[in-house]
Amino acid sequence: MAVHLGNAKRVGIIDVAREAGVSTATVSFVLAGKEQVADATRERVLEVVRRLGYQRNRHARALRRGASRSLSALVPDVTNPFYAELIAAIENAASSQGWMLSLMNCQLDRAREVSYLNTVFDEVPDGIIYVPMTSDAVLEVESRFDSGPPIVIVDEITSHAGVGSVSVDNEAGARMAARHFRSLGRRRALVTGPPQGLPTSQSRSTGFIDEAAKVGLEVAHAAFGEVRTSDAGAVAADLLLRDRSIDAYFAGNDFLAIQVLFELQRAGLRVPEDIAICGFDGIAWGQMITPRLTTVRQPIHLIASTVIDLISKPVDEHHEIVLPVEFVRGQTT
Repeated sequence: MAVHLGNAKRVGIIDVAREAGVSTATVSFVLAGKEQVADATRERVLEVVRRLGYQRNRHARALRRGASRSLSALVPDVTNPFYAELIAAIENAASSQGWMLSLMNCQLDRAREVSYLNTVFDEVPDGIIYVPMTSDAVLEVESRFDSGPPIVIVDEITSHAGVGSVSVDNEAGARMAARHFRSLGRRRALVTGPPQGLPTSQSRSTGFIDEAAKVGLEVAHAAFGEVRTSDAGAVAADLLLRDRSIDAYFAGNDFLAIQVLFELQRAGLRVPEDIAICGFDGIAWGQMITPRLTTVRQPIHLIASTVIDLISKPVDEHHEIVLPVEFVRGQTT
């Protein structure tokens, strides 16, 4: 069910600008005491500020007055190594361009995500980087940032005129995995992923299933977790242990693939002899385990630099960038 940001939210600068019929920049000028605002406009803005009870965020104001420009980043869960690596790369790219990054970790909690979005709306940083949890959240962002700061959505595609997006070719990567399994002579596959609701999860599973049908690889099951990656891991391990005819497993991300690998090893199954495993993301952990993980690698550093480039684009322009992925064979296939 969609969760919307209702009237209980704290009043933000966008609310003041909308009510006064001016831009957010004009509201900022008035609150900063700058003289280039007409007296009538100034009085109208201040009257709205008093009536709505707007309180300016001092931390955000301090950041904007400093030498660095401020960026707010929202991610689903930094305990997933992919998001940790992505944020580290984004911070490095941001720092090199004079941005200062603040991080909000939603911890896969939809209520927390809504709360953090409210905070970002109120603070109005110089740019926003958003890795959403659900498609509903993407729609929420699209409806709120028509007159706000530049925003780039990562890992998902959006058609909104004022919102940029950076993602990878998830479907193509999933098709690579299906073709690889079939080239090894594998016949029955399982595909599982993190919770559904985002195009990323759907395109990976759809791409794999479609390509598997073309190359003659049977997909025995396609399943998803309820909330966390570990949910999907438990589902996958249970299915693989109950149906020993499955000889190939495609995971929606590397973290999930590693969890399932450990469960299979603990149960005495051999990887890749009994079951071949392929993940998606290309996290560093996958190359530090035994056996090394076969995966579809996302260009994390290129994603990061592209995100920072888009943040500097005009806010009223739409930029949709889809980056290529790379198939990396390890020892799990």
